[in-house]
Amino acid sequence: WLISIANGRVADVLSPPPLMKSSRFAIRGSEAAWEAFWQDMPAPGFHDIFAMTKAGHMTIEGDLHPLMANLQYVKDVLAAPRSAS
Repeated sequence: WLISIANGRVADVLSPPPLMKSSRFAIRGSEAAWEAFWQDMPAPGFHDIFAMTKAGHMTIEGDLHPLMANLQYVKDVLAAPRSAS
């Protein structure tokens, strides 16, 4: 998935993302890791992107400044599918 944010809103979501598409940062994990993260009540260690990174289930790559400057927003967007199920 490639999520584009513009003016504080999700502007576009592409799946699969185009080959060689650039991004400011990436949060990567296996399909199983994302499924565990998106459970209504994730298991311990699967509740947060940083916990999953520390455990080796995800990686965070690229320019971390926009991620850290907008951390709560990014976490809320990524957790949104939890309430959709």
